Amino acid sequence: MYIDRKIPDLFPQPGYGATHPCESSCIKAVLKSQNAKIIFRGCLTSVYQQISARDYSFSMPPVGSCDEQEHSSKHIGTTVTQTCLCSTNYCNGALSFFYSLYIKIFYYCILYIIICIFLK
Repeated sequence: MYIDRKIPDLFPQPGYGATHPCESSCIKAVLKSQNAKIIFRGCLTSVYQQISARDYSFSMPPVGSCDEQEHSSKHIGTTVTQTCLCSTNYCNGALSFFYSLYIKIFYYCILYIIICIFLK
């Protein structure tokens, strides 16, 4: 996974930054606040290994949609988190779908990093 704070959410190419092809589907999470936009991309197999047994409740919305949730924090204000399980290796396909389970995993990771960045 990588953090991309300077470049907009473009279609990454092979060899771009830390982006590498996945053997499985790619998971993409985007966190936007007033001051920053952080994009995480990771392979489903890598994230799947980090999921605990209590998180095994899957729900799938319609294909072509992503889940978007708004969160508030007294340290960084309002943030919007969008998470998709992509249909291509590089998270740049026109169609994507989402497991709501992953929003929880990425939200805690992203929120921790954002707080660390803004509190320095």
